[in-house]
Amino acid sequence: MADERQAADRPRRLRHRHQHLDALLLLLQDRWQVRVVCDKDESRARAPAARAPGAEVAGSLEAVLARDEVDVVDICLPPALHVPAVRAALRSGKDVVCEKPLAGSIAEVEGIAALAAATGRVVCPVQQYRFGKGPRKLWRLIEAGVPGRSLVATVETPWDRGPAYDRVPWRGRKESELGGALVSHAIHAHDLLTEVLGPVGRVQAAIATRVDCIETEDRAAACLAMADGSLATLAVTLASAAEITRLRFCFANLVVESALYPFRPASDPWRFVPRDPETAAEVETLLQDFRPGPEGFEGLFAELAVSLETGEEPPVTLVDARRSIELATTLDYAAATREAVELPLRPSHPACGRWFRWLPAQVVVRPTVAAEIAAETGWAHSGRSSVRTWWIGAAALVVSARALAATELRFMCYLDGNECDVAKTLLDDSHKADPDIEVTVDPAAPGTILGVEIAGREPVRALSLATENYTQLFERFDFLRCLWNSVFITATATLIMLLINSIAAFALAKYDFRGRDLVFVSTIATLLIPPTVVLVPVFLVVSKLGLLNTPWGVVWPGVATPTGVFLLRQYMLTIPDELIDAARMDNASEWKIYRRIVLPLAAPALAVLAIFAVMWRWNDSLLPLVVLSRSEQFTLELAPNSFKGEMHTQWGNLLAMTVLTLLPITLVFGFLQRYVPTGIATTGIK
Repeated sequence: MADERQAADRPRRLRHRHQHLDALLLLLQDRWQVRVVCDKDESRARAPAARAPGAEVAGSLEAVLARDEVDVVDICLPPALHVPAVRAALRSGKDVVCEKPLAGSIAEVEGIAALAAATGRVVCPVQQYRFGKGPRKLWRLIEAGVPGRSLVATVETPWDRGPAYDRVPWRGRKESELGGALVSHAIHAHDLLTEVLGPVGRVQAAIATRVDCIETEDRAAACLAMADGSLATLAVTLASAAEITRLRFCFANLVVESALYPFRPASDPWRFVPRDPETAAEVETLLQDFRPGPEGFEGLFAELAVSLETGEEPPVTLVDARRSIELATTLDYAAATREAVELPLRPSHPACGRWFRWLPAQVVVRPTVAAEIAAETGWAHSGRSSVRTWWIGAAALVVSARALAATELRFMCYLDGNECDVAKTLLDDSHKADPDIEVTVDPAAPGTILGVEIAGREPVRALSLATENYTQLFERFDFLRCLWNSVFITATATLIMLLINSIAAFALAKYDFRGRDLVFVSTIATLLIPPTVVLVPVFLVVSKLGLLNTPWGVVWPGVATPTGVFLLRQYMLTIPDELIDAARMDNASEWKIYRRIVLPLAAPALAVLAIFAVMWRWNDSLLPLVVLSRSEQFTLELAPNSFKGEMHTQWGNLLAMTVLTLLPITLVFGFLQRYVPTGIATTGIK
């Protein structure tokens, strides 16, 4: 089956360089005319130009842009050249079609959008999977509400590029290709995922380079929490024995599976597996008169022609391109920091400018050399494959000459966060002979040797306030939103708790009814039940009431507490019954007695209970963790989790967050502490 799929897909793959031209030639009779084929090597442009009637050959983009008869420029260059080419075309008054990736950062996409708006021209990024027959069928069903809620989805892109693919000079390099498997290969499949399920809310990812010696990643895996509450997984590799592309969507009423063609997964056949006969009938009814239009690149150019004639938005917009680049950015950032990253990214996020610039550099010594270093220095082997790892940011790598006694050191250089095998002679004979010289290797120029005298070094000692730990809190997530959630839940739950507990305590303290003592003892006995025992029943009740992912789902489960009832009941027993009897003789209602007599006299006890309630609710992380799954509903107790990764914890930000979390509850305690001695010492009457 795999061989058949690859054989069916091979003609498309062999003509990949000319797929845009193929699509335009199919539409020549309709709206498009190919006027110029451009390549800096004009000999390579002659063959494709000969296929288009009347097409000429140009050797530079400037020559194309100078031609008045050219309305639309279709750009398919090494990715690093896309942005300058698109900008030049827009300034020349041309509409633009541009292959993926449109740009190397979110900031560059926004810059292109601003220029397009200023010039009044159109930029249409290429996302051809959207125009397949399978997605069109799925969208028709979604519009009719047949699939129901989305639950989970998977996107697999196991391709096989091979070493020859990366021998092209601009491939495998970050500065020219702008990315690897995530950006240059799986980006179309990932775009189709977000087009179906909507925006991404949170990302966790891991990337690696395991096969070829290139700077960019050749495999990746990620878990996405979508904004609609569904989950998705991504898996990409460029060294698969069998090539496929597979998308699978699980909805409440329907399972949808794409075709397995590596480069045409949006084509038929797509499988639609219904839950029940009723859903099957709906699917059959909606799809029986389905009339597919052109798909792939043909569908893209056909709809673009219509949009240019009518003045409507292009079929793929710069908003779509920004979303695609933002996901690639976030996947890379999440993999490097080993942390979950929330979307959308804030404009001040360090990855928005360019997603490789912020990464640190890493140098990993090969095991053969690491063994010699360990024997010389006593360093223990650690990390992956028993190698020693140094993290170096903008600084250089400092290696002791005494430790490196080999004639040549092979090391893995993780420049900007990805590995590249480099073989350099780091030490010459004079350096080896002098144990008082340290060798500094610049990651940007590993062949340059800089000697530093150990005796001439001066230690740097500095003490300063790390205010950036606090300012970064407002960049990493919506701190003010989390603060509001905590204040709302704490204040609301405290007020409701004081009301319910005080009413129950008043009844148990001042009313004489059969079974009163049994009710009181039963209430106190609930203190023996651990909260974790009732956690699952509480979750089920909250879910049935439709309160999941709402603040009220955290508020209501704890509005009545046996501790509060006990504390207030014991205090109200000290209030003389004569005061209540006198009020009744004055025809005061029970509610008026409770409100005008009991509550004012019990104010010290209420203040003490309020302090306890605020502390309980403010510091509670278990119930919010169970009830809340959307980041916009998180409290401050859940927010610090964004600073904890599987392999790394940002202690500076975590401790700064702890300080800010303690401040509100400290202020509340300072305001109410004067009631504590009164609540303990007084008896309810002066």
